[in-house]
Amino acid sequence: MNQLSFLDYLMLTLVAIVWWRFFYLAHSPPGAEADTIEPAGLAGSEAGGTSAEPVQSLDDALDSICLAGRYDDIGAFLTEAQGIYETIATGFATGEMAPHAGLVGEDVRESFEAAIASRNERGESIERTFIGFTATDILAAGMSNGYGWLDIRFETEAVTAVHDRAGSVIAGDPHRVLAHSEIWSFERDFRTKTGWLVTATHNQA
Repeated sequence: MNQLSFLDYLMLTLVAIVWWRFFYLAHSPPGAEADTIEPAGLAGSEAGGTSAEPVQSLDDALDSICLAGRYDDIGAFLTEAQGIYETIATGFATGEMAPHAGLVGEDVRESFEAAIASRNERGESIERTFIGFTATDILAAGMSNGYGWLDIRFETEAVTAVHDRAGSVIAGDPHRVLAHSEIWSFERDFRTKTGWLVTATHNQA
């Protein structure tokens, strides 16, 4: 009987490795080698768990939010979001944010309060007449571990003027309707009785 050389042993080992690799790939679960994708979390929120969830489409996310919030459709939520927008924007203009503190996250509240305090120190005031919404668009949304979030672009029209201590107009125009575009982020923990919170605002040029 011929003895196997070292090269023969090496070849047999390589064949065994290749065979095992093909066997593993053929019997591993779908996506086993794909990178784990964590669900989109909420900025500034503590997630209720760490288990990965399938990435949702926008339509699926909105369906989940409607179900969790008991909305007949997403239009009902948008009506609520518009009301929150108008309430907060008016409160910021008048400098009376305290009654609406439950509608904003901590970062937004602190930012608004700092801006109002700075404005008061300069003796400035804002004259604002809200005309209405020209468009309200959902840019992104998601549900994860009982949390829902949405990014919404509000297209609005308003008459806004900033007055100095003497009453002179230093910004805006009290006789002109101007268009505004802003993106606001909303978040909600559906596992509690709390409502939606505005967690970020961004003015678009």
